[in-house]
Amino acid sequence: MAITTLQQAKDGLLPPILISKGNANGVSTPTYRSLWFRAPNAGAFDSTLNGVTLTSAVGGFPFPEPASGKETRIVGFRARSGSTSMNGFFLFCDRLWHNGGIDITSTSAQSITSPTWPPRDANEATDGDGVLLALELSVSAGAGTPTITVSYTNSNGVSGRTGTNITPTVASPTAGSMLPISLEGADRGVRSVQSVTLSSSWVSGTAHLVAYRPVMGAPAHGGPMFGSFSEDALTCGMPKVPNGATLYAVFASQENNNLLFGGSLSLAQG
Repeated sequence: MAITTLQQAKDGLLPPILISKGNANGVSTPTYRSLWFRAPNAGAFDSTLNGVTLTSAVGGFPFPEPASGKETRIVGFRARSGSTSMNGFFLFCDRLWHNGGIDITSTSAQSITSPTWPPRDANEATDGDGVLLALELSVSAGAGTPTITVSYTNSNGVSGRTGTNITPTVASPTAGSMLPISLEGADRGVRSVQSVTLSSSWVSGTAHLVAYRPVMGAPAHGGPMFGSFSEDALTCGMPKVPNGATLYAVFASQENNNLLFGGSLSLAQG
């Protein structure tokens, strides 16, 4: 059964999922920050270049799997932050894969054989339609400013495609910093990853590639006492959450600030 009306969403409402994350420091403008390994419910990273796929992993916002033949939809999100300068954009993303073991001082191509993604792309298949890449830091990096180049196979199965970091690297970025990777040409997503190359040494730190798919976004606005996020069934469009999804948070901001927020996520199943 599909949830297609507000009444169906109301009938299938689950108890709100209370969420909170804290202490994600900005490093430059503009900047992206992953809240994957922020407490509470902090997630772990893998330590191998080939990485691992993720299903309902710790570090995301857990939710009960629907009964057979039913689906899950996001129908609302409310949150408040302690920061007065929260202008930016908040994303819920489904984290499909991540790796580790990247030599942050090497300028050679580092080969990766990524596993088949879970069937959670835009079509609930493994082809990678709508799946994006980013590089995340779990340990602050050094003073270098390398360009990051990733070789990948696109969602149509064409290999030898390349992407680079969309936002520039900066010297000494903090843990939690996230660098989205571009797609080549008119590519719609990433099916697999073959290598990562840094143009120069980042001196120190620990980096990870992540394959993720954005599920829902909400603008964040600063205020005299706190920033706010707010979406409901009408404004968010009730996006579907695939079974087994590992939902986690990403914040994109043009301001250097701390991010500390708490709130609730509303889901419906039917």
